[in-house]
Amino acid sequence: MSEAALEVRLAALEAELEALLAARAKAREAVAAEVVDEQGRTRAMLSTGPGGTVSLNLLDGQGVLRAALGLGREGPTLSLFDGAATRRLDLHVGADDAPRLHLVDGAGTRRLELDVDPAGTSSLGVLDATGAPRAVLLVTGSGRGVVGASR
Repeated sequence: MSEAALEVRLAALEAELEALLAARAKAREAVAAEVVDEQGRTRAMLSTGPGGTVSLNLLDGQGVLRAALGLGREGPTLSLFDGAATRRLDLHVGADDAPRLHLVDGAGTRRLELDVDPAGTSSLGVLDATGAPRAVLLVTGSGRGVVGASR
């Protein structure tokens, strides 16, 4: 191969490398990515949002949202959804590092709350169909137990 041919080949390879590096940089800067199954249906979405938030959404074979994992300024949250994409469970660790679990009925109303606050007080709250508190079980960080109910 002649020197001129080698220079042409080298220039082409350098251009190809530059294009690959640019594509790689662009891929790393993406704000969203999707995973699709063999039929081309979206099954997972990974995205970033304002303020550095990030989320991963998982969809079933029919494209219905079934699980979401998010991380934002207030901490991480895991949400699970029923077959109609209604949120049924939230597990959250807040900015105060306190864990919270909320169970939700099919109408979207919170019905059960389980919390542990930063002082170590744990509570279990039971709510009615309107979301009004009806019963609570509370244990303070010092071990004092409290049971309450309302009409």
